[in-house]
Amino acid sequence: MPDGVREHAYVMGVETADDGSYVVTVDRAQFLTGDEANRAAVEDGFINEGETVPGGYYIVNDISELEELPLGPDAPVALNVCLDDGECDVPAGVSAELWVAMLNGDIPDGQLDGFKWYVGGNLPYALILNGEEIVGIEEQYLP
Repeated sequence: MPDGVREHAYVMGVETADDGSYVVTVDRAQFLTGDEANRAAVEDGFINEGETVPGGYYIVNDISELEELPLGPDAPVALNVCLDDGECDVPAGVSAELWVAMLNGDIPDGQLDGFKWYVGGNLPYALILNGEEIVGIEEQYLP
């Protein structure tokens, strides 16, 4: 992945601008792990003091505010996919064009030659930002 500031967000949609570039609509969130996740979950009343969060993570999204961010023309996208042999949660790099096509339903059931991506809902991603431009995207693995 390119250098930049790493921030988590839900990707709510992607539109193609008049010039052919992509604009990604995101809702930024905090992806917390370990003690930080447990403290936040206790504060939110999700778990009791002394308990741990399921899966070892907790997502905080107190303010749902949508933003539109440009996607860099060469931004790599890393997804968690299932291979045709049944192995799942395998990282796979795809082009921004392919990712957008899958998100927009242009590829039925996310099935490609060799793997399937289970597109559904608004998935959490780690965005790599250079200023306000997205220069890389990684689907956030959720156990």
